[in-house]
Amino acid sequence: MQLAYDGITEIWWKSRADLENALSSETGRVASARLEQDEARFIDFARSRIFITEEHEIF
Repeated sequence: MQLAYDGITEIWWKSRADLENALSSETGRVASARLEQDEARFIDFARSRIFITEEHEIF
């Protein structure tokens, strides 16, 4: 049986504003590019999905 996926990665920020600030800064853009270069060694991007979610405490 072959699984539909073989790994999951989570990256957390304290707020959406922190995420947006991180991705819009020069340091964030450089870090994001370096991360993508590393991921390209072991991730099939064409068959991968990205989800951006927001956590809500229910109980």
